[in-house]
Order: sequence, then C-alpha cells, then structure tokens
Amino acid sequence: MAICSGRNRQELAEAARQNGSELTLAQAALEAVAAEQGRRGRFRTRVEVAPDAAGEHDQLVYSLGRELVVNAAKHARANHVSLRVEVAGDELVLEVEDDGCGMAASEREQALREGHIGLASGSERVEALGRELAIDSEPGIGTRVRVVLPLEGSPAGEAVASAAL
Repeated sequence: MAICSGRNRQELAEAARQNGSELTLAQAALEAVAAEQGRRGRFRTRVEVAPDAAGEHDQLVYSLGRELVVNAAKHARANHVSLRVEVAGDELVLEVEDDGCGMAASEREQALREGHIGLASGSERVEALGRELAIDSEPGIGTRVRVVLPLEGSPAGEAVASAAL
C-alpha cells in the first residue's frame, strides 16, 4: 500500500536504500515527518519501526503517526517525542509518546467542537477495524497514544475481514 506518492516516494525510497536495507519505506517516511515536526516543535524525536511491522496497515500507521507527531509539534510543547511501531504476537502496535504539557479530555472535546478532526478521524479509522485509539494524557504529564491493530491471518484479523464482507 502506498504511503506517499510521486517525487516524495522516490526520495524516501532512495533515502531508505542509502541508509541500509534495515530502513523500510514506512520508517523513512515516518522519520522524515518526525524530523520536520521536531524542527517545528523544537523537540527531539526517536522513531523505531520494526522490520516485520511493514505490511497491510502501512497507510493507516503512517497517517496516524503523522497526525500524532504533527499534533505534538502544534500543541505539546515537548522536549522529546517518540514513535514506535512493532509486532506483538498477532497484532501491530503503534505508540506515540511525548513529555509535553498533556491535555485534559475536555480539551479534546473542545478541539473537536472547533473543527479539529484529526484525532477523531484517526479514531474512527481504528474503530472500523474493531479496535480503539487509546489516549493517556494529563495536564503537565505528557501524552501517550497507543493503537493495537489485528494482523491479517490472525483470529482478530480474520474476524475484521469477515465483518467487512
């Protein structure tokens, strides 16, 4: 599944080849987004994408990862932001964490009322797979967002595929 298109995809693919075979296109794309947003938000980034994590959810993982890192740059006032993608058993785990200012649940609700739909849209896409976008955040503490997706061929993945039919 395409993460990006055209010239950007070619540039990212070239960067992946130059940095060694362990760097996947998904990791190159997420690192590029994290680096750019880190400059904007003035925070350090760490991106870890397990080599076996590439596959069926690439587009969703990239889209969610990008949205979460952009949100950190705009709102978190963080010093550090980490993005991790790994396979745990028969599930794919995306986790984005920052050490920023955090937010109350009421702030998320207010943002949605004001037309900021990024998190809500991502949450709906995850819920369509029968899962949840979990946000753990408190003012002054930082934010951790975790998404666990079923892998194709797993019992949970088969249940999602059957429900889609």
